[in-house]
Amino acid sequence: MEAVFTWLPGWAEDLMAKFYRWLSGRKTRRPKAWALHLGEHGLCDERLRAEFRRGADVIVCGHVHVPQRVVFQVDGRETLLYTLGDWSDGESFLVEEDGRWQLGTG
Repeated sequence: MEAVFTWLPGWAEDLMAKFYRWLSGRKTRRPKAWALHLGEHGLCDERLRAEFRRGADVIVCGHVHVPQRVVFQVDGRETLLYTLGDWSDGESFLVEEDGRWQLGTG
């Protein structure tokens, strides 16, 4: 499918990209029945806690479209969730240096 996309003229690629951004925006703005099981940060808390219990100290997730740092207490241990922002609104990135994590935007 990706190979077919590269054969399209530039204006068609742009049009398709705009359409899919619009479609994605519609889905993220309207209330979602499936969001009832999600935490305030847009992800399933139970699934995250299960991964932290398996030994993860930090989880990094895209596709949430909101840059944030969330601290979880799991079995007496502090763990971190980082979600990255929507790049159409500006850069969002995560930097690790000497064991410290920092969420950046640009």
